[in-house]
Amino acid sequence: MSKKLKKTILYLVMVPLVLLLLVRVSSSTTTEYADPSSEVRSTPRPGESQEVQPTAEVVWIYPEGYVDLSDLPDVDISTWEFTLVNSLDKENYVRDSFIPQLVSVEGYQVRQGVDEPLQRMLTDCRNAGYTVAISRAYMSYYEISYRFNGVASGLADGQGMAYEDAVEKARTIAHYPGTDEHQLGVAVNFVDGDGCYDATSPAMQWLAEHCADYGFILRYPMDKSDKTGWSYTPNQFRYVGRTAAEYIMGKGITLEEFLAAVRDAKARDY
Repeated sequence: MSKKLKKTILYLVMVPLVLLLLVRVSSSTTTEYADPSSEVRSTPRPGESQEVQPTAEVVWIYPEGYVDLSDLPDVDISTWEFTLVNSLDKENYVRDSFIPQLVSVEGYQVRQGVDEPLQRMLTDCRNAGYTVAISRAYMSYYEISYRFNGVASGLADGQGMAYEDAVEKARTIAHYPGTDEHQLGVAVNFVDGDGCYDATSPAMQWLAEHCADYGFILRYPMDKSDKTGWSYTPNQFRYVGRTAAEYIMGKGITLEEFLAAVRDAKARDY
């Protein structure tokens, strides 16, 4: 083989090798000195957090029994319609000297301002085909005391209980003096033509469904005794005005819960 041929063969072999080596060196240099501001980076630098892409949408689930009270109506709870009376706090007791302005409705007395919507509710209930009558309305502190003491005495005598124990038992049957809304003149109890006043009465069902149209609420709803201090009473209604009544009955809450929500909202506004 001639010397010239050997040089030609060597040239043909070496040139591709040199080109391949140059390509590899160029690729390595580009990776090592990549632009640090580049957004294409598989691993974060030390101390640098990496944004995690969400894999699923988080859906908030409200706890059982949650009621949204963010749409409270604008009402002034300092007026007489919202006077709170219950046995949960002595701040909510009525003084023995308290007597409201009273007017008569079908032989019973109620606070002035309650009479007109009460009469309309009775009339409309009857026009709907139900027989209904008032069974209790305004009671003075002394009438309430007389009734409560009678219950306590009956328990003590009839069941041989110590009078102190009878008083505590009577608290679950009759309102303790100062804790009865009937003294305010805003609470009214009803009975139908058969003398029925429980939840099976069609008249009581009509009142519960329509009472808010006249500014009344079912005062002691079912499963709310921890809020009201009194057990479910399907025939006792209380006047609070139409705006508040529609909200309370629509949300399925008590007067206590409504007043607490309004106070909290006003406190946040300040």
